[in-house]
Amino acid sequence: MISEDDQTSWISLTNFQRKHHEIMSANFNELLTESIEIGKITDPVDEPDFDKLSYDIYE
Repeated sequence: MISEDDQTSWISLTNFQRKHHEIMSANFNELLTESIEIGKITDPVDEPDFDKLSYDIYE
């Protein structure tokens, strides 16, 4: 199971792959170029504190 919303809801790996198939199968170099262009006009967002991240698959 995977959560995309800070562990509020969970979806299966299969549903995650279906939902994100387009981005997961996209050309890396094209996405990198697009990301660089977006990064030039976007303000940075603070990342969550490391100690608040959970990698425990049994939670």
